[in-house]
Amino acid sequence: MDFRESTITTTHLLPPLTLNRVYWRGSPNDFVYEPDNVHFAPRIKLVDESLRHPELIDAQLSSSLNLLAMLPAEDECKLYQRWNVSTPPGVSPKDGCTDENVEKYRGHHEAQQKSVNNEKESSSRYGLNLDGTGFSERYAAQLLNDQLIFKVDTPFFNFYSRFFLPYKHYIPVKYDLSDLSEKVAWANEHVEESHRIMTQGARLAHSLFHPDEVFCYTGLALAAFGRLLGYEVSGMPREGVDQFEPED
Repeated sequence: MDFRESTITTTHLLPPLTLNRVYWRGSPNDFVYEPDNVHFAPRIKLVDESLRHPELIDAQLSSSLNLLAMLPAEDECKLYQRWNVSTPPGVSPKDGCTDENVEKYRGHHEAQQKSVNNEKESSSRYGLNLDGTGFSERYAAQLLNDQLIFKVDTPFFNFYSRFFLPYKHYIPVKYDLSDLSEKVAWANEHVEESHRIMTQGARLAHSLFHPDEVFCYTGLALAAFGRLLGYEVSGMPREGVDQFEPED
């Protein structure tokens, strides 16, 4: 299935592939988890998608759910068991999901994730961009890393979002992740087309995020804010206001 109409005539060959699946690790910081809404949390759904399609997606939470969890012990314990987190030493299934056992599952899960090599994510051919509590800070770094980016639909944006276009610079993914595996499979089947999208995204990122461009944008932004001020900004520091004397 072709997801876009190509307007690019140049072709490039991909370098040797190291991974052909989306590799993602992140903390569960995108939701306040409660029993009634936990199945709507995007990062929970992502891990479940990874279990359903392990040949296309390798996604795990890099920390336990106690960061923002408001779940009863039994519900949290069931999530760890569903994700095939190995049973912690000293815990027996017949003991049930007590508070004490959940604490052991949390510690065991975090200990397992500490061994994860962060370089594996940056060396992947594909990058997944998924919001946390706001716009994902990984986006720029992923584009600069010459990865094909699968960007999950987001209500957030920043100053450079409007420059990157779907199917030209990245592959869009629905918020509910229902089309993620299909689009990863498409990318594997259309290697040259995927490489065009990756190349265009990386080329634009290297241009936009060049230090000269960043300084120019910062200067223009400060000038625009300056016009909104109700007073004139002096070119010299104001005594007792702008001056700072470091302590000895």
